[in-house]
Amino acid sequence: MTKLISFEGIDGVGKTTVINTLKEQLEQDGKKVLVLQEPGTTVFGEEVRALIKKPTPRSPLADVLLFSAARADMVKNVLTPAMKVGYDYIFLDRYTDSTIAYQGYGNRNNLSLLEYLNRTVTNDMTPDKTILLTLPLDVAQDRRRKRGETADRYEQTEFLERVAEGYETIANENPGRIVTIQNRKLEQTVEQILEVITAPVEDKREILHSEHKEARTRIPNHSYREHIGRFWRDHDSSRPTMLLAQVTNVDTGNIVADHVWTDYTRELISLGTLVPGDVIEFTADVDTYERFNKYQGVMLKYGLTNIRDASVISHVAIPETEEDFAREDYSRFTIIVDDNLFYELFSKYFGYLCYISQTYFKTPETKEFYRKGNN
Repeated sequence: MTKLISFEGIDGVGKTTVINTLKEQLEQDGKKVLVLQEPGTTVFGEEVRALIKKPTPRSPLADVLLFSAARADMVKNVLTPAMKVGYDYIFLDRYTDSTIAYQGYGNRNNLSLLEYLNRTVTNDMTPDKTILLTLPLDVAQDRRRKRGETADRYEQTEFLERVAEGYETIANENPGRIVTIQNRKLEQTVEQILEVITAPVEDKREILHSEHKEARTRIPNHSYREHIGRFWRDHDSSRPTMLLAQVTNVDTGNIVADHVWTDYTRELISLGTLVPGDVIEFTADVDTYERFNKYQGVMLKYGLTNIRDASVISHVAIPETEEDFAREDYSRFTIIVDDNLFYELFSKYFGYLCYISQTYFKTPETKEFYRKGNN
């Protein structure tokens, strides 16, 4: 079975050197290894890479679409066929996490859009493991300077600080997949990575069947606490769903899943207005379902069903003042499936616009609009 391993980290952290060293050692042991680079690998990908390196003025969203186009071409024409020809390992020098870290946290693009594009262009092809290499920012930048590389707009200090924070957040949200390793000494780094990626991988279907059987026989009713991640609406059925992050067993305090999608049921709707960041708690059963992926075949997934006894533990603040609106990350409100939330936000945004009109134009009409908007 081919193991798909992605490597992430800020520029200058040493990914390429580590990947090449790993490839050499594994091939000496008779393993078949393929290395793919993003953007690159295909002719189109290399053209995109050259275009992105140019200082041509363009919007952050334009870069998102360029990176996504290059990835779509690589996945279809190289990665997917390679998964079927007997490689022991396929190493990805950057993958979907780079999009979230660089284009999301670094360039402040809409995270919901980035997640949707990632799922679409990869057809949900997820790495078995992701190695996140880290170094202090000044050390990484010094390495680049010693190689004679000049910093482009993706390598400025403030930007890379946001990217590094983004990577840390992504790693915390995906502890089962992402392994963080500080790349101080090459030999130690390679040894640590080899230990991670050469560990035997049990058949995921058998693991999930076993967990499902135990869950249904030992703990059919269990209480969970989780953070609301994002809302989504299924394009085929228009069924609203929500992403729950850091799903925790209330009794043991253990995180049982870094994330899970669940239907936005009446029980959850009855809690009233919910926004990403709210913490909720409920009792639910564990169930399994099959999902077909044309690249990886039929995959067994697990989720939470029969949600009941739901309650809100804490709410995040919805913007109220001019300062709140200036600081707000609007991306979390881009896909709203809760009518109550929509009308509440609409009312407040309307009031804010009226406030601006009153402040800058000070006409009787705008004052009346503002008064009505607040009512």
